[in-house]
This record gives sequence, C-alpha cells and structure tokens, in this order.
Amino acid sequence: TYRKKTVMIKKWSFLIVVAFLCLIVAIPVTAQETSHVRFAHYVMTGPQVNVFVDKTVFKGEDGKAYGLNAIELSRQYMDVSADTPHTFTVVEAGKAVDAALVKPEAFTLKAGSNYTMEIMGNQVAKDLHFTLLDETAALAKFDTKVSAVSFVINNLYGPPGIDFYWSGKRLLDNL
Repeated sequence: TYRKKTVMIKKWSFLIVVAFLCLIVAIPVTAQETSHVRFAHYVMTGPQVNVFVDKTVFKGEDGKAYGLNAIELSRQYMDVSADTPHTFTVVEAGKAVDAALVKPEAFTLKAGSNYTMEIMGNQVAKDLHFTLLDETAALAKFDTKVSAVSFVINNLYGPPGIDFYWSGKRLLDNL
C-alpha cells in the first residue's frame, strides 16, 4: 500500500502541476507596447542640448547623455512605452532639468510607430517649441525599400524661419 500511495501522490502532483501550467498559459499577458522616438534639434544658433523623457536623459549607445548640436538629428531611437503620456524637456547640455530651454510638454505615442520629436524655433526670441512628426504615418503610403526622402535646408543666419508643407499640410513650422 505504501507503493500505491506514493504512485498516487506522484500522479496527483503531476496533474496539479500540469493544471497550474495550463492556467498560466491560458492567462493572457499584457505586454507593454512601445513606440520609438528620435530627436531633431533644428535651432540655428542654439547650444548643445540634452533631451529628457520623464526626467530620464536620452542616452547614446555608449550609455552617456546624447548631446544634440544645433541642426542635428539623432542617429538612434529611444524606446518609449505607448499609449501613456510622456513629458519631454530640453535642457542645455550639462545643466539640470529645472533649467529647461523648452517648456516641458506631454505627448502620447502610438504603439509600433516611429516618431521624430523636433525642437524648433528661435533661441534668441525664446520661442523654442516641440513639433512631433509621426514617421510611420508620413511614410505609410511610400515603399521605403525603393525610395527615401531627405530634407536639406541651408538656412543662413538672418533670413526668417520658414514653414514646410507636405501635400498642403504644414509639417514643420518656423524652421
């Protein structure tokens, strides 16, 4: 009878473990979806800046703060959780978050999309602001495997800022 009880306990233990594993597999996992954002600093005479997302500095591949120079687009994207608002702040490189050059703004990004967060405006006139460009939506109708788009603007010091329109819709302002 001892052997029968041991076999029976092993069978029940096995069935309980299998039932528990089936329960774990059946429960849906709600993974946090992400979006990807990179940063563009389109300010002609502005200082090198750091971008903070929810008070965390945007870092380069080397793990150090990624300093953006004037008229620069970051080479890499930052993974940001989607469908929740995130606060973006621009600070002169080497300074604290409370010395922001651009007033902190909140944006909610869609899952699976790539974005460019553009810092634009005039440093001297203190009208710096963000423009969020949804790259995924902008390029959705194009085959990016066979075509690519680059905008090169050689804006000499002195001329006024310009607005950039695509198919009648203003994408960039005060560039």
